[in-house]
Amino acid sequence: MGSICSILNTRFKQSFAFYSAYHRHPVNKLIHCVSIPLIVWTVLGFAGYYTIAGPASKDIVLRAAFRLTPGTIVAGSYWLFYLCSDFLIGLGILPFIALLYLSSTAFVGLVPLNTSLPILLFVHIVSWVIQFLGHGLWEKRKPALMESLWQAFLMAPLFVFVEFLFWLGWNPAFESEIEALAENYMPIP
Repeated sequence: MGSICSILNTRFKQSFAFYSAYHRHPVNKLIHCVSIPLIVWTVLGFAGYYTIAGPASKDIVLRAAFRLTPGTIVAGSYWLFYLCSDFLIGLGILPFIALLYLSSTAFVGLVPLNTSLPILLFVHIVSWVIQFLGHGLWEKRKPALMESLWQAFLMAPLFVFVEFLFWLGWNPAFESEIEALAENYMPIP
């Protein structure tokens, strides 16, 4: 596990800079900071319809939120990837991932399918459309997923979290380093 984490850590800044280069305009960043968590929430919700295992509790909320689902595996895999990529950021993002996972799993566990599924579909589709509009109208650049699908899907939730940290004033040296590295991924005029 140690060697995998060291490889991920080495590539982390480059991958983050790659994704950041596609999200320079403040309006597009804001759109992504809203829509990416919603997309993650809906994906975890879709995956939450299938229970692998769950508690035998009489408490409906406990039963709904604390089930092992494919979403558990997805959320856990993302968190392990982030933890290996940068230990402190990985620790910091855990509450964000846990909130998205627990709320989406509880939502599909408590709200009837004929209500929850249309809501998930609507939020998911609108979130994607808004992101593409952000790239077309403000960024004037195709989305990162058109260049590297895996980097875009892995880095998008992390981008939102780290952008929030930067907004709070966290680690200006790291922010400057990412900004400089992102220049390597900017289109040539």
